[in-house]
Amino acid sequence: MPGSIDEGIGIRIREARIKKKMTRNQLSEAIDKTYQFMGSIETGKKSLSLATLCSIASVLNVTTDYILFGHGDAEGGLDYASQSFASLSDVERECAEAILDKVVSILRKPGNEVQ
Repeated sequence: MPGSIDEGIGIRIREARIKKKMTRNQLSEAIDKTYQFMGSIETGKKSLSLATLCSIASVLNVTTDYILFGHGDAEGGLDYASQSFASLSDVERECAEAILDKVVSILRKPGNEVQ
């Protein structure tokens, strides 16, 4: 249906891909999906999983917020933390996430206000 959420997501993915000067085939190979699947995503005929969304955002160097809601700029890129996490292996990312969770919980404890 015109104006659907999936259609908007597909349009933003296509725009970000074109700005990155990537073909649909290059993007589909980079995220290990078929050309036809990417075509269905970009035209709003199919929905994508969270894992696919994150892979596309990482390859296109945009935020998932941009892809989902159009917030920000397709050329804005990822922040330092997102870029760092994107470059890690799955095992390294799990370790880094566990460390970050601990740091956040320590910082949020009453009496541990950072000045």
